[in-house]
Amino acid sequence: MLALFDELAEQSAPLSAEALIGRLGYTRGTGYRYIKKLTDRGFLRRSSAGFSLGPRIAELDFVMRQGDPVLDLCCPVIRQLSLDVDAHALLAQFFDDRIIVIHLEEGSEPIRMSYGRGRRMPLFAGSTSKALLGSLPIARQRRIYRDHGSEAAAAGWGQDWAGFKDILSGFEKARVVSSFGELDRDNVGLSVPARAFDPLQPLAITLVLTDRRFAVADQAEIGRQLRGAAAQISDAMRGAAGLYRENGSGD
Repeated sequence: MLALFDELAEQSAPLSAEALIGRLGYTRGTGYRYIKKLTDRGFLRRSSAGFSLGPRIAELDFVMRQGDPVLDLCCPVIRQLSLDVDAHALLAQFFDDRIIVIHLEEGSEPIRMSYGRGRRMPLFAGSTSKALLGSLPIARQRRIYRDHGSEAAAAGWGQDWAGFKDILSGFEKARVVSSFGELDRDNVGLSVPARAFDPLQPLAITLVLTDRRFAVADQAEIGRQLRGAAAQISDAMRGAAGLYRENGSGD
């Protein structure tokens, strides 16, 4: 049933029930039963054009913004970083071979940026992906290469596993990873990883500046502030994880 969400999340237009069932390989009985259950509960919306994500998704997003412990810990840090550097600052998280922006603070500089809250970022482009994939355990990196090796090679991230591993090792060792125009022309991205509750779902903090601003900025100071924000978040996550365990709320 959850695969229906994945299929609709990849689309910019509604899909008919027949198209959804066909893409996911369900029997007609199973497919229509899943679609009806999700539509009745507001997770899907039916229109003359087909099915799309429903109003319950918006409700859940609101609930997440109000009570997500990750956002509670991270948002004040991201907000202060954005103010201190006067730049766009975003928080992204890796899970299930996806990189999703979960928070964005905007600086005062007019800037065109394609990836705001809720957007899925490329797996092999941009400083955010470099920071996140470089911070993963090697076993998880190996699985990513197994499943996406051709995409990694096409992006210039190594022609084989050894090359891919070396590139990710370089990202891990860098104090700050950068990208220049990889996601949006004339933009510079600067990223560092940060600890999350689950080491297989790390966080990354990214600052986005125009290339003109970056050229005249105190780059060493920006890097120091970015690393400081990541350390602050990692410490907060570590402390919260310990508190949850003491209270019997963790694994």
